Amino acid sequence: MEEPEPVCGISQRQFLDTLLSHGVPTNDASLIGYGALRKKSFTWQNDEAVSEQAVASANSYLRQLNAGIRVSISPGKWGKVVWEVTVLR
Repeated sequence: MEEPEPVCGISQRQFLDTLLSHGVPTNDASLIGYGALRKKSFTWQNDEAVSEQAVASANSYLRQLNAGIRVSISPGKWGKVVWEVTVLR
């Protein structure tokens, strides 16, 4: 079986585990990894709680890796959180 493509020079598992350790929920961390891997901007929403501190910490980690993306959150409708991955140009 072939290994998954690395994200920013590290394994996808290590990338995901580090985002999780910063307080980013699992599904959101996976989507952030997709954005870093494919260098794509996109948005999504969900109802998992996340703190501004977790997002700031994730962005710091992404800068350290030179991932070329940043993430942001904003309140959505019906108690959801809107996430945005933005490719840095």
